[in-house]
Amino acid sequence: MAASPETVRLAAGNLRAEVSPGLGGRLARFWVERDGVVFDFLAPLAFDGSGPGGAGQGGCYGLAPYSNRIAEAAFVWEGRRVRLRPHRLAAPHSLHGFAWERRFDIISATRERLSLAHHHQGDDDWPWPLKVRLDFALSELGLEMTISAVNLASQAQPLGLGFHPFFPQRRTARLRFEAKEMWEGPADSLPRRRLPVPPDLDFASGRTPPEGLDHAFADIAAEADIIWPGAGWGLGLTASPDLRGAVLFSPRGRDLFCWEPVSHPIDAVNLPGQPGLVRLVPNAVQSAGLGLWPRSLL
Repeated sequence: MAASPETVRLAAGNLRAEVSPGLGGRLARFWVERDGVVFDFLAPLAFDGSGPGGAGQGGCYGLAPYSNRIAEAAFVWEGRRVRLRPHRLAAPHSLHGFAWERRFDIISATRERLSLAHHHQGDDDWPWPLKVRLDFALSELGLEMTISAVNLASQAQPLGLGFHPFFPQRRTARLRFEAKEMWEGPADSLPRRRLPVPPDLDFASGRTPPEGLDHAFADIAAEADIIWPGAGWGLGLTASPDLRGAVLFSPRGRDLFCWEPVSHPIDAVNLPGQPGLVRLVPNAVQSAGLGLWPRSLL
């Protein structure tokens, strides 16, 4: 169901979702309508010119073929020196792969389901051909998102996957998730060492995310939870088993935060053993999923 020329709308019961195929297949909005009241579970998409199509922070986009930064936009893969295009938001590093900034084509669309695909031919952002697919399945219980990638190259390539959702009302939200360790330092410092989670960043019992965070966690539990007590809504999150890292990001000056489940640490291609990355052989497929499960607190 088309909500506008730029978005596709899904509906199931009281839940609604809008997806923008031309903006990296981004989930632009996810909300509930009940008894004349509307609540958005994702931060509204801001069009500030910083991202594809002028889009900036907000909504949720898939991450492929890697998440976060690659140091100096360069790495060695199976004896080959690979140089990428630095990203304007992270230079001299690259950022988040290519999928989030590319146009996706609609494969199929119904009232409750949507499938998109992008065929990457290989360029300065990623040298190997790769097909990335995004699937959205909405029900009365919630929204399931799946990102998958198929290696279209004749050689193996590294692959990491993840999701980058933006959640609203950080100042009044409580986030709960468990992590065994975290990476030392903020994301832009390209952390290299894992440490125990300090008490002030332990979210196992739930707490409001402080402003100005950009930290990576390791060995996370598969489930997380957000509540907005004042609004009377909560949101459960379930990540697929291969998404065992997470980045917690709360930009200064914005009343929002991100909890980004990912398959690998920051700059994994330049870490010993390239942890969390898959060696994707030709024609092989790798997938990851994230579920969003709203619930009323009233």
